[in-house]
Amino acid sequence: MTRRRQAGVLLTLALFGFGWWWVQGPKRVVQSFVGHLSHARYAQAAALLEAPSGLEADAAGGLRLHAHDEAASEIAAKQLPFSIYGNRVTEADRTLRDVLLGRRSFCMLASGTLLTLQTQGGRVAIESIGSIDEH
Repeated sequence: MTRRRQAGVLLTLALFGFGWWWVQGPKRVVQSFVGHLSHARYAQAAALLEAPSGLEADAAGGLRLHAHDEAASEIAAKQLPFSIYGNRVTEADRTLRDVLLGRRSFCMLASGTLLTLQTQGGRVAIESIGSIDEH
């Protein structure tokens, strides 16, 4: 194999690898966020959030979540750490534009609270907070 062909093969593999990372990256970020929540590592989970989404522990051991749509939810200490139900995280429909921009949306049912998460770059945004009864 000539050097030129080898360089072409290596470039193709590098581009494929980058493309795979770009497509799979958002899912890994959300999985990391969910893992931190379910193991009560709230400081690490909060570090992955994009403002104005927020996550803060209160003095009683509970948790307060803030979403981009300005909704907030209090999770009592007795409901923590989060129990992630079902298939852990389900992915919402997305367009080619979303893929190219690195955006993905996920729904997560945890401790009676339905969180809609969106990723962009290496951050997670809580788009909305609901309850099981609403859906």
